Amino acid sequence: MRYLISYDLRKPGRNYDALWDLLTGIRAHRVLQSQFVVRRYNTDSKSLVTSIRSVMDHNDGLLVCELDGHGWYGWNMKNKISEI
Repeated sequence: MRYLISYDLRKPGRNYDALWDLLTGIRAHRVLQSQFVVRRYNTDSKSLVTSIRSVMDHNDGLLVCELDGHGWYGWNMKNKISEI
């Protein structure tokens, strides 16, 4: 299953290395500035949110959506979702 991870970092000047390390650790691929796609098995959107929120500030925003199936399309992204 592929998941889209989209976030808003709302606290300027904060060090978000832990967030980017986590995303790298789960082998997420950046497709837009604040959006990543990851292929994961044996998990769900809620579990991913719980994991990712642990390294974010309380006022940041986070959205995780399943991508497999129909109903999405992208343009001019850094990585092709179909190849992740």
